[in-house]
Formats: sequence, C-alpha cells, structure tokens
Amino acid sequence: RDASGDRRFESEDFGVTASYQPDDTALQRIATARWVHVGMLPDSREFGRSLAQLSDVPLSQDCSVSPESHRLAVHFASAGEDELDAEKIIADALAGPHDLAVATLGSRGALAGRGSSRWRVPAAPVTVVDTTGAGDSFMAGFIASRVAGESIEQSLASGIQRGSFTCGYMGGWPQLRSDVYAF
Repeated sequence: RDASGDRRFESEDFGVTASYQPDDTALQRIATARWVHVGMLPDSREFGRSLAQLSDVPLSQDCSVSPESHRLAVHFASAGEDELDAEKIIADALAGPHDLAVATLGSRGALAGRGSSRWRVPAAPVTVVDTTGAGDSFMAGFIASRVAGESIEQSLASGIQRGSFTCGYMGGWPQLRSDVYAF
C-alpha cells in the first residue's frame, strides 16, 4: 500500500471466475432479478446478449476488470484520479450501445455521463485505511440508489458515501452488521 492507502498489485488471479459461465438454468434465474451487475466474467458480451434475449433487466458492468460488454444500463470504470481519462472513458462508452457511463476518480469523486449531460460529485472526506473494495462498494451504492428510483446525481452521492465508508477498513472489513444497516 502506498501512503494514501492505495494498493499495488504484482499479479492478479481471478480463480474460479476466470472460466465461469452461468448455465441455462442459472441464466433464466438471473433474468428474473431487478438488476444484474457483472464484475469479472469471461465473455461478458455473450452473457449480456443471452440475458437480453430473456429479459429487459438492467445490466451494469465493472468494465475495469471485464472490458468487453453488451448493451449496458451502466458502464462502470475507474479513471484513477485523472479527470481527462474519466471524460474519455465516458465518451468512449457512450459512443457504443451503453445508456449511462460512470467513471470513478478515487479521492476526486466520480463523473457520470448520458448523451451530452454530465454529473460530477466530489469525494467525501475520509481517513483512508485501505482502498480495497471501495470501487465495488461505490457500484453497489450507485445501483441500490438507481433501483430505488433516485436520480443519477443522488446515485453518485450514494456510491461515494459507500465507497468512502469502505476505505475506513483494512481490506474493506470488518463491516459490522450495524455498519451495513447504516445505509
């Protein structure tokens, strides 16, 4: 970890997810969800196509770890802290079939775009212990807010709140049950 709590990876192994694909029974069950989010999934583009044939459930994806995708309700990616890179991520995603793109900016917050509209929410002040899980927590907060019918700006703020909260723990844990219910 560096002085700001950010991680440095020498290697990464996705283990069982490196070759996982849901079978037809699992795919039919997934299609009944209110929202589907993909993290690491090989051939996620084919997964998206198959899901779209069964349901119009919103699909989002962490495109930082699984870059190829089918039409997404939300294309998530990390831009580090580079605002120009965030805008490029959003522009590139929106040039494709995606409805909404969100780029996280670490300690600088997050940026979202739909068409020519942009929304920017600054990061919340936090004493960083570790950034592990912050992006996943951000996406979970954003998605939960969208499922609840909140605006894009409110969803960004919800994601920021949850991602920032996670940074207060080593490895993103231990989050106590009372912590989880704080949201």
